[in-house]
Amino acid sequence: MTSTSSNVRATLVGIAAGLVLAGCNNSSSGDQEATAEATPVATETATPNPALLPANALLTDPGVKDALRAAFPDPNTLFATVSTDLNADGNDEVIVYAYGPTACGSGGCSLLVFKRDASGLHAVTKTTVTHEPIRELATITNGWRDLSVGVSGGGAASRQVRLQYDGKSYPANPTVLPESATVGATDGTVLFEEPLQGAALPAS
Repeated sequence: MTSTSSNVRATLVGIAAGLVLAGCNNSSSGDQEATAEATPVATETATPNPALLPANALLTDPGVKDALRAAFPDPNTLFATVSTDLNADGNDEVIVYAYGPTACGSGGCSLLVFKRDASGLHAVTKTTVTHEPIRELATITNGWRDLSVGVSGGGAASRQVRLQYDGKSYPANPTVLPESATVGATDGTVLFEEPLQGAALPAS
């Protein structure tokens, strides 16, 4: 074999070896990229506001307990409760979602709002045929925060509607509110949603 042939063969071997090494490096880089893409990215979990979690200790409050027993004598009724200041007077209102055989119908269950002041607990409204989620909205009407509730049934599409305080109470039947009362499905701060954390009234 001539010297020229040997040099050509050596060059070809070197090129082939270089191509093999390049392929290995590319494969390794691809594996690294695939691994990086497959690694889940950590996401931040929202922390619930403890003040708005169901606070069923309210059910032991004599005023709350007596008011709810008068409204729903059936011992099978369950109540989820929260407290939040709807009218910015420095006193939290008691908001109750009642559900059970006598608190619900085909259109939904009952939402109650009670105002507390120095003289005790006073019923503001009882809104029937509501569905969760129940939310407190940022908007204010006649000094009180608007609420939103889910409505459905009767062949109508499900929607969230705004409940506005009229100076005395919130609407008693949200299903009759006009289309203009519809709000975004995720607007506001959640007060009640599934799964509900309700409890029965204490026996005594």
